[in-house]
Amino acid sequence: MAVRAPSRGGDEERAFDAELILFVPEEERVAVMVEACSKHSRSFVAHVYRPFLSYALQHPHATSLPALLRRFLEEVDLAKRVSMIRIGWEELEKVLAANHDNNTVCVVALESFLATCPMQVESMVDFIERTMTCDLSKDVRKQVMQSVYRCNLSDDAKRWYFVQAMQLESTRYVHQESLMSPSRVQPPARVCFGIPAKDGPLP
Repeated sequence: MAVRAPSRGGDEERAFDAELILFVPEEERVAVMVEACSKHSRSFVAHVYRPFLSYALQHPHATSLPALLRRFLEEVDLAKRVSMIRIGWEELEKVLAANHDNNTVCVVALESFLATCPMQVESMVDFIERTMTCDLSKDVRKQVMQSVYRCNLSDDAKRWYFVQAMQLESTRYVHQESLMSPSRVQPPARVCFGIPAKDGPLP
């Protein structure tokens, strides 16, 4: 099925929207999306990809969009995939910001993102930054770690994620302890030539 370019200006540009995808046979949708992304990337992202992904992040169990988007992302070339995942981060951040006080919605969105976006190790850097360093509750971070363990990421990506996540959690804990109870955080023991030093100045 050929994909027509959107009209310029006014409401006519809306002709290129989700309906173009949803009204084609299911077995042709991924091919239509790949073609649209290649030929009319800007309009495709604005009127199809972003709306689809935003809805999938918030209502993953009410639609088949997560599976459709994943198949699409697996079919596009690497450069497009990286770009689409980057746009996906933007949509995810919008959902997290709008629902920062709702743990359930945040966890659902993060789990849906993991199920939708085929990430490799290099993509996990962004995922770590957004899930372990932003203002998410400890319960949400814990559930996200469980979701990463269950999802279909590569073993290398999972391994890298858990190493980094545990280091960040450890750093966060030490920082919080130092703020709450400075006396409980002991300075490192002084060592002189491999032997613990006694009190007093080092030789």
